[in-house]
Amino acid sequence: MAQEANHRWRGQVCILSSKIRELAAEEKLQSAKSESRFPERKIKQLPGDELIHIRSQIDSLDLQIAKLLGERLELASKLSGVKRELGVPTQDAQREQVVLSRVQEASNNPQIAKAILSVYQSIMAQSRDLQIARYPEATKVSPFPRVLIIGLGLIGGALARQIKRLSPNTHVIGIDQKEIVDQALKAGVIDSGGINGSELLNQASLVILAASPKNNIDLLQQIAKGLTKGQLVIDVTSTKTPICNLANQLDLQEAEFIGGHPCFGSEKSGFAASGEINPDGRVFAIVPTSKSSDISLKRLNDWLTSLNFQVETIDVTTHDQAMASLSHVLQLIITCMVASLVEGSDNSANDLSRLSKLLSVSGTGFNQILRLADSPPDLWAEIVFQNRDMILAALEKYKLKIEELLRAIAAGDEASIRTEITELFAQARSVKRAKG
Repeated sequence: MAQEANHRWRGQVCILSSKIRELAAEEKLQSAKSESRFPERKIKQLPGDELIHIRSQIDSLDLQIAKLLGERLELASKLSGVKRELGVPTQDAQREQVVLSRVQEASNNPQIAKAILSVYQSIMAQSRDLQIARYPEATKVSPFPRVLIIGLGLIGGALARQIKRLSPNTHVIGIDQKEIVDQALKAGVIDSGGINGSELLNQASLVILAASPKNNIDLLQQIAKGLTKGQLVIDVTSTKTPICNLANQLDLQEAEFIGGHPCFGSEKSGFAASGEINPDGRVFAIVPTSKSSDISLKRLNDWLTSLNFQVETIDVTTHDQAMASLSHVLQLIITCMVASLVEGSDNSANDLSRLSKLLSVSGTGFNQILRLADSPPDLWAEIVFQNRDMILAALEKYKLKIEELLRAIAAGDEASIRTEITELFAQARSVKRAKG
C-alpha cells in the first residue's frame, strides 16, 4: 500500500511540474507579444529611481567641473603675473597646443574627444581674455610689429624676453648660432629665427644689432645695402662714436639709424644668462645721428617706454664721455685693484694660502666689486679700443686724484691726510647728491 501511494504521489508531482512549466511558458509568450505590440511599456517598467540616480551623478560632476574650472581660470589669471616677473611671453601658442593634444587623449571615443577639444579651446580663449584683462598693455599695437634681433646673447636675449613679455603680439625674429636660436624658440622668447640676418632682413620694421661692439660695426656694413625705406636700425653697443659715425657715412637705402645703449648688464654672458636680468626701469640711452628723423626718435622713445625702460636721449660725445667715466674706467680700475692682489705671485702653495687668508676677511663691498672682475675680457678689449680716447682722458683725471692722495699719505702728516681725505669725500658726496 505504501509503495502504491508513493507511486501515485510521484505521478501527481510530475503532473504539477508539467502544469507549472506550461503556465510559465504561456506567461513568457504573452509578455513577449505585449512588448512587441506596446514597446513603450518596456520603458515604463524601468525603475524610476535609476533616472534620478543618473541625473544626481551628472549634477555632482557639474559642480566638481565648475569648481575645478574656476580654479583653473584663476590660476591662468595669476600665471600672467608670474610670466611677467620671469620675463616670458604672456601667450604661448606652443604650450596651448600641447594642452589641447593631451586633453583629447582623455577619451578613446572620437566624438567625445572632439567635444572635449572644443570645450578646451573655449577654456583657452577665456584664459587668454583673463590674462589680457589683468595686463591690457600686452594687447597694444606696437609701432614695430616685427623686430629682428641679430645676436641673442646677454643683451639681445634680455631684450627679446622683455619684448615678448610686455608686447606679446610683436613678432620677434632671432639671429644667432643654430643651437642658440633653438634654445630661444623653445623658451618662447622669439617667434622665428635663423643663422643669417641678411636673409631675414626684409621681414622686420626694426633691426637691433645686439652682437659685440666690433661685430656690430661689421653687421651694419653687411646689411646696409639690403635695408629699405621705412626700416629703423639700432644697436646696443656701449660705445657710440664708431658705429654712429659709420651710420652717417653709409648709404642705408633711406632706412634710418639711431644709436642705442641699454644701460644694464652682467659679468656673465650668453643667452642663458639673459634670463637672470630684469630690465624693468633701467635706462635705455638713444643717440640721434644724421640718419635719424624726429618721427623715428619719437617712435623709438615711445616703444622703449612701453617696454618699461627709462629713455634718455643724449648726443654721441656726451654719451661716450659718460660711459668712459661711469662704466669703462670703473671696470678697469676694479679689475686692476683685484689683479694687484696677485701681482708678483707665482701661484705657489704659500702665495695661494696668503691670498686665501686675505680674502677670508673681505667684506660685502669687496665681494660686490669682485663680481665685475669676472667680466669677459674679449668684450672689454673691444670696448676699450672703441672708446680709447675718452677712457684715456678719464684715466688721466683718476691718475691725478691718486697722485694727490699718494703725496698726502707719503708725507706722513696726519693733518695732510685728513685734509686730502676730507676733500675727496666732499667731492664724492656732491656727485651722490647730483645723482639724487
